[in-house]
Amino acid sequence: MRVYIIKRLLLIIPTLFITTFVVFFLMRLVPGDAVDALVAEMGQFGGETLLGESRALVEQELGLDVPFFTQYGRWMGFLPDADGSFSGISQGDLGISLRTKKPVIEEIAVRLPVTLELSIMSLIITYLVAIPVGIYSAVRQDTWGDYLGRSFAIGWLAVPNFWLATLVMVFPALWWNWSPPIFVIPFAEDPIGNLGMFIIPALIIGFSASGGMMRSTRTWMLEVLRQDYIRTAWAKGLRERTVLIRHAFRNTLIPIVTGIGYQLPMLIGGAVIMENIFCLPGMGQLFLTAINRRDYTVVSSLLLIGSIFVVFGNLMADLAYGFVDPRIRYR
Repeated sequence: MRVYIIKRLLLIIPTLFITTFVVFFLMRLVPGDAVDALVAEMGQFGGETLLGESRALVEQELGLDVPFFTQYGRWMGFLPDADGSFSGISQGDLGISLRTKKPVIEEIAVRLPVTLELSIMSLIITYLVAIPVGIYSAVRQDTWGDYLGRSFAIGWLAVPNFWLATLVMVFPALWWNWSPPIFVIPFAEDPIGNLGMFIIPALIIGFSASGGMMRSTRTWMLEVLRQDYIRTAWAKGLRERTVLIRHAFRNTLIPIVTGIGYQLPMLIGGAVIMENIFCLPGMGQLFLTAINRRDYTVVSSLLLIGSIFVVFGNLMADLAYGFVDPRIRYR
């Protein structure tokens, strides 16, 4: 396993390198740029000459007056900055925000716990709902319980979570003069209040993600229940709970563990929407604000961090296969 882990970790390096280049390049293709927005905000529209001079000064100050590959090299830390010093990702520095002039790593450090808490709660809710409902639906195939479980899954797959979140924000305020809290309550100060602030968006994301996971669990559970060793277990007179939990469910865990890998980008993407609807100051809210401001440094850094979470999430899922199924060997 040690050799396999080393190979996977070494493979992460070129993967992230390609990701950073693609992200950095695509951001430059977005219509408009940070310089246009800054010059417009400065209100310097006195003439074409003044506007051109202002743009040149802003580009020089932000380091955007050099070619694209030079900007990328400086951001990665492969090329020196204008003052001759080296900084960038290779030096553990994510750069400076083009708009706030603050280090990007400081802004992310403040907002990362909010996104992590929301994502972890959503993931827990997803599996607490999807696994029991999926197992029950498979064991009671073609019964009313199965029909209700499948209807539940299809319903949550069909309902957009952002639409439901908007309804939760609007109608309770109109009908009962109540709305979810929009100010962050630190967990250390008030754990109950902190969880109450996250529970509604986490439930919406978790239930939306549980629909697909429930269907996968049901499908794989049905496949396992038809195997010969399950019939042998029934023939031996084992209790239903023993057959389902010890023999059937364990062999269903591989697709469930695999689901963690592709659930992570869905949860991160869902956090972008939910954080803006529920006014949660997390990475999703920062991401959308940075896109609107054309803050290349912040957007590229956030996408890089999201890619790191996805890559390591898939690595953890691959390593978990060996614990779930002893027949798997890593080479």
